[in-house]
Amino acid sequence: MEKTKRKTRIWEIDAVRGLAFILMVFDHITFDLGRLFKYIWFSGPTDHWLYKLCDLCENYRETWYSLVLRIILVSGVFLFVSGISAHFSKNNLKRGLKLLALALGLTLATFLFGEISGNRSMTVFFGILHCLAICMLLTPLFLKLNRWVLFGLGTVVLVFGFLLEYRVIVFDSPIVDFMNQYYLLVPFNIYGPRFYSGDYYPLIPYVGIYIYGILFGKKFYSAKQSLFKTDHKVLFLNWCGRNALWLYFAHQVILMVIFFLIGIIFF
Repeated sequence: MEKTKRKTRIWEIDAVRGLAFILMVFDHITFDLGRLFKYIWFSGPTDHWLYKLCDLCENYRETWYSLVLRIILVSGVFLFVSGISAHFSKNNLKRGLKLLALALGLTLATFLFGEISGNRSMTVFFGILHCLAICMLLTPLFLKLNRWVLFGLGTVVLVFGFLLEYRVIVFDSPIVDFMNQYYLLVPFNIYGPRFYSGDYYPLIPYVGIYIYGILFGKKFYSAKQSLFKTDHKVLFLNWCGRNALWLYFAHQVILMVIFFLIGIIFF
């Protein structure tokens, strides 16, 4: 009996996803040190080198280039590449349901961690995994749409999301206030003043990036082949790209363990 032929992967997509993962790890390190462990380890300013490192990370998180890294080079790339990859999946609905289950598990885990640590702002109510899961569930519909309709939809979502993000548009009514009490509008970038989330990527505007990825895939990857005549694999990046999902969970756990061990050693 012949062995089942291994599924061919497009190396440049894995490489780009792998690079985004490495940048994400860096971003999460700065978040953990600057926004979490700085206040777990220290009750106030000190001359300790770890405090200075945490302070540096916290200041970095307030810069515009931190925002660019986080939104464009990490989350934006993940969503865009996932939109391209939607053309290669046999069952986007199944993938979306699995990812949604993992995302809800992440919400539960971060909620419990927040309760234990006393930092409830760590709870992830609608993060990048939640957003990506819903995008996957909507993919069968997106793939049926005309390119120009997709382009228009993606553009409208991005522009409308930008206006929501900077509060150019504000929804204020008793119905909205009631729904905000139960976080029902959180996936759509509409929330109350007390809302918090350790990671927040609402469908509006981020589904627009995913839609652009689908458009790019329709245009350049309809043959489901690499755009390059020869492979130029970067082994580590490609490995990270192939295993990005489980690495996303594993690296979070590893970072938490490392930082808690550092706390035990030094304090």
